[in-house]
Amino acid sequence: MNNEISKEAKKSLADAARQRAFRRLERDGAHSTAALQRRVRALAEERNIPAADIHKLMYKRPSTPDVMVFCEKYNVNFDWLLCGDLLGLRRRKPHRLK
Repeated sequence: MNNEISKEAKKSLADAARQRAFRRLERDGAHSTAALQRRVRALAEERNIPAADIHKLMYKRPSTPDVMVFCEKYNVNFDWLLCGDLLGLRRRKPHRLK
């Protein structure tokens, strides 16, 4: 009997774990607009991002294109900014100070 599991089974287990984490973040309120705005404010303070650059993200519900432009410009992971996924912080490139 072979004790190894198939690649499909490993992928299924990883997907299930990611879905549980996603549901936990959702249940804890990490997907809310207020939580997104808190992350944007914290990042802006940490990196000295001008208020004009975060302005569009601070309204009722920021548009997806505005979030995408911000993430690309400041090298921020979408999963972290939108959902609060801490693994997204590990996946982003390190920020270089000017």
